Amino acid sequence: MGRFLKSMFKFYTAPARKKVQSRFLAISYLVIIAVTWIAFLGSINLDLRPVYQKSCPVQGAASTKVKGYLSTEGLKGSDFQVENSYLYRRVWDNSDLILGNNAQDGGFIAVTNLIITPNQTRGFCVETNATVKCKSRYDCKAGETIPGTNSGALTGKCIAGRCQLSAWCPLEENKLPLADERPLLEGIQNYTVMLKLSVQFPACNEKKFRNILENATTSYLSGCQYNPENDTSCPIFRIGDIVKWSGENFSQVAITGGVFRIESIWNCDFDWGMSNCFPTYKFQKIDDSKAVLSPGLNFRIADYHEENRRTLTKVFGLKITILVSGDGNQFELLHFILSFGATIGIFSVGALICDTLLELIQYLQKYELCKRLIPPDSS
Repeated sequence: MGRFLKSMFKFYTAPARKKVQSRFLAISYLVIIAVTWIAFLGSINLDLRPVYQKSCPVQGAASTKVKGYLSTEGLKGSDFQVENSYLYRRVWDNSDLILGNNAQDGGFIAVTNLIITPNQTRGFCVETNATVKCKSRYDCKAGETIPGTNSGALTGKCIAGRCQLSAWCPLEENKLPLADERPLLEGIQNYTVMLKLSVQFPACNEKKFRNILENATTSYLSGCQYNPENDTSCPIFRIGDIVKWSGENFSQVAITGGVFRIESIWNCDFDWGMSNCFPTYKFQKIDDSKAVLSPGLNFRIADYHEENRRTLTKVFGLKITILVSGDGNQFELLHFILSFGATIGIFSVGALICDTLLELIQYLQKYELCKRLIPPDSS
């Protein structure tokens, strides 16, 4: 045992190397190495940084501040297809039209269209849906509701071919306000959104980063507007541009609403310093623009005046969500050693395959020689 241990510290055993004259094996080896290089570089998209840098996922939070106002006072009565058009002709600011500001994901809803049903009171009224008719009270079973509607509960009475309801009356208006079905609040596209992001990469460092440049001034922020060609560092976005950069037409989307996303992408290489860590933005419409059933985004808001009186508003809007994504990268010695070792191991595949081919060739040659030396059985 002692002699064996002494030999371990005196001698190094190297694998025997031999040169074989074989054009087939030489070409096979070069082809395998070339294919291995192509596969390796393709797997990392020709970017060698993953070999020596560790990845640090981004973590962050977003908040938004929306500003703007618009006026519909210039619309005429003939522009509307609903009664009480005066309810729609007024000045609107961000408090009227921006809902859910700074929700959990930092997003908000910008109202683009609405239907107002004023002065509803609890009482009895008949169903206004022309497709729902009755011939007798037996068609209006008390306490039940009409499938496909949210009007109210049936009372068991049939009045002039329509079932009577116990509901908020008058029933909800269902026609869009403008006669040509344009969005009432199309001017909201000129509202601006200030997006504030705070992120960090805990696996790399504890420094916090923002999407507002450290040398930005108040005068710059008050006058700038994000543009992917001219000003990519401004954190202020126009709502109409968000829709446009998502590949949609604002006038069409604003009629029934939709869901959009602003994705801030942080890809930072900390080996080049901390100051170069700044996001790029991607804009996308999330819901299906071609949906036929229940397209867009809408919901209802009830404004209660007294215990038994309210104004019901059906709201159509653009829901804009914020997503923070990306990775930081930083050199790490242990990661480099492990990645480099694994990479070197990949290229040993060529030698392994060629050695196997060589053994196979030698075996076939010996087999062929044996066939020649052993005479055939003549019995």
